Amino acid sequence: MVISEVLEHVPDPPAVVANLLQLLRPGGRLVATVPFIFPIHDEPHDYYRYTRHGLAHLLRDFRDVTIRARSTWPEAFGVLAVRVAHERSRRALEVVVVPAVLAAMPLLRLAGRLLPSEIITSGYTIVATR
Repeated sequence: MVISEVLEHVPDPPAVVANLLQLLRPGGRLVATVPFIFPIHDEPHDYYRYTRHGLAHLLRDFRDVTIRARSTWPEAFGVLAVRVAHERSRRALEVVVVPAVLAAMPLLRLAGRLLPSEIITSGYTIVATR
C-alpha cells in the first residue's frame, strides 16, 4: 500500500495507521512519504510534521520499519526557496528562484555529501511491513 504526503493532512494519524495495519495482510508492505521541513500547504488541513523518532513511534506496531531522509539539508533549503517563491505567486520571484535552485542543485547535493547531517530534510520515505 502506498500513501504519499497524506499523514500530515489527517486529524488523527494514529487512527489512520491502525487502519492501515488492519488493511494490510501479514507480510504486506506500507510505503509512505511525509514532509518534515516543508511549508504549510493545503490550508487549513495541514496538521503535522514528523521527526524520524515520531514516525518510528507512530509505526511501532509494524515490523522492519525503515525511515530515510528524502533530501540533504542543502537540498531542503532549495526546496523551501522554490516553495516560498511558488506559494506567494510572485511570478518574477519564481522565474528567478526556480532556475537558480535547479542550477545550484548539483552543488547543493555535493555540499550535502561533504557535510552530512540528517537533522534537516524536506521529508521522509518510510517502508514498513505488517
